Amino acid sequence: MHRPHRRRLLRSALAFALLVGVVVAISQLAGVAERREAGQPTVLEFDTPHETWMVQAPADAARELPAATAKLGGGKTGGELSGDWHEVRLGSEVTAAEAEAAFGAAGATNVEPVLPRVPYDEPTATDDAVPASDGAAPSTEAPSSHEDGAVATGVATQLRNGPVSAARIGEQWALAQPSDQDIDAPEAWQVGTGAGAVVAVIDTGVDASHPDLAGRVLPGRDFSGSATGATVDKVGHGTAVASIIAANGTAMAGVAPDAKILPLKVFRDSASAFSMSGYVQAIRYAADQGVDAINISLGCGGSTSCYSKAELDALDYASTKGVEIVVAAGNGDANGNGLDNDSPKTPDFPSGYELPGLIAVTSSTRAGDRSTWANYGASTVDLAAPGEGILVAAPLGSYRSVTGTSFSAPMVSGAVALVAAANPGIGVDDLKSRILQSAVASRTLAGRVVSGGILNANGALYAVGAANVSGGGAATTVTKPTPTAPRSRASIGTPPTLAWTLPAGWRSARVLLSGPGGRFDQTVSASSRAVSQPARAWRSGTYEWRVQARTPAGTLVTSATSYYTLLPRLGAWVMSGRVRTGGRSVRLRVGYAASVPQATVQVRITHGSSVLHSGRAERRTMHVRGTGSPRRGWFEYDAKLARSLRRGERIVVEVRVVAGGQTLVRRFGATAR
Repeated sequence: MHRPHRRRLLRSALAFALLVGVVVAISQLAGVAERREAGQPTVLEFDTPHETWMVQAPADAARELPAATAKLGGGKTGGELSGDWHEVRLGSEVTAAEAEAAFGAAGATNVEPVLPRVPYDEPTATDDAVPASDGAAPSTEAPSSHEDGAVATGVATQLRNGPVSAARIGEQWALAQPSDQDIDAPEAWQVGTGAGAVVAVIDTGVDASHPDLAGRVLPGRDFSGSATGATVDKVGHGTAVASIIAANGTAMAGVAPDAKILPLKVFRDSASAFSMSGYVQAIRYAADQGVDAINISLGCGGSTSCYSKAELDALDYASTKGVEIVVAAGNGDANGNGLDNDSPKTPDFPSGYELPGLIAVTSSTRAGDRSTWANYGASTVDLAAPGEGILVAAPLGSYRSVTGTSFSAPMVSGAVALVAAANPGIGVDDLKSRILQSAVASRTLAGRVVSGGILNANGALYAVGAANVSGGGAATTVTKPTPTAPRSRASIGTPPTLAWTLPAGWRSARVLLSGPGGRFDQTVSASSRAVSQPARAWRSGTYEWRVQARTPAGTLVTSATSYYTLLPRLGAWVMSGRVRTGGRSVRLRVGYAASVPQATVQVRITHGSSVLHSGRAERRTMHVRGTGSPRRGWFEYDAKLARSLRRGERIVVEVRVVAGGQTLVRRFGATAR
């Protein structure tokens, strides 16, 4: 055969082989695509990705935040909100570790994902609840949202005495009822009705057009980003809260019917559209406006992940400005059982923060017992107030009956307004002391709340204040530096703000603090009366502290020693997940937090009742970041599964953190995509 002919045959054979190879490759790729489409996933899509973050950075570092945000794939960096905090929006694929690394490199001092706060109304009905061990009968007042008609007329006033009248006051058992299991509002009105006091309601807005709020609602401010404004309430929650505080008597009476309401809107016309950035701004705005009290009937509970340094900083700012802060303690779990807010497993925020003048409120029943569906806490919840079957104002000039700790808190806010109006210039410690001292004892609340009792508005007006809230009893003259918060020997779940009082003319100098890990002394300004526990003091354990101050003559005087115990605090979350090896394994990036040096982390993956994987994280894979409280870290975890995952399948990733004798279990739902 001639050589040219052989070359032509060879080229034809090579071309044919190449064509066959291309066809085979295309077929294989099509098969892979078909198999992937049919059921081989590549990622885990978790139910609650964090997209909004709060980043704290000093002015020089704040200039670098946009660049750090860009490195994370875009998003948006907002301007300074308050206290060096900035809101940053990132894609849901950005993990906590990536955010911490990027913003930390830019100079940020704190980075935290936002866990939304929710209104504390309408708890789960408790008809089938098991009686509590303290003897409190299960609450029978099922939550209700039924709307009443327009204002009823011609109904006789049922006041026992007092200057306030209202057409439907006979339905307001919390103010006055024949059994006297009420807050004694009519008796309190003999002293005053709250004229001159202002209460900020941080909520869903307040309907200023409601007849019972006419003349009581100030212009306020909308921090939610809605287009409707602070005096429009499409949810109804804020309007209900405001009416309990200051309804004018058209049909119902508020606890302080002549007080004013400053509406600050932080929900964008939906109970699920919460703005964390607006919330922290609203708290500081209220303090700057000089309000007497802030009512916060919202929160986040059941997990240490709800702790927010941004929230705490804003509340601390308000406290140092002399504002009383009244917060709802929370409505328990999905089964209608109240949770122990003292437990490091089930804390609630903001009610769990230790701050001067912060009053945490749970619910009581018509019979004067603890509401079994409401949260409690011997050291974190201060007292109870009526919270079942409460008449409130509703949209379109109507009324309804509601249940929840959301509606217990404004009972106390109204009483605070009465005391503040009758005692201009009263301090937050003194005011809180009067509220707690005058609480009416209840057997079912003993050992469950600080005061052991239920709000009595009239008693608060006649109570004698005390410089030291923890001591109770009659007021004493302060002759030396005196620690006031946390309460001495208290066991608390989060790093506290240390507060103290001084005699007139004295100047603060230093706070001497020691505990696990060493000494954490701080120099403070002469006018300071409170300081946050340093972030470097992150470990759990017992701390002791004293305050040093100078007399008018310049002599340095040291207070007596006060003690508190910081309970172990644990956290866990899953940041991302990749499906590998055709669905037979997953790589998870798991975050955890612990306030003790050693923590064990276990991971379990289930599908329905089937366990697909169970194992323990190797310590060498963990990466601890920062010195915050609690200390946070993350690790990558490779899990071999008992069978392959299919696209669209739902799994649950369970993360168990064990440290300091405490165990936290959190479960995260995810879908294979």
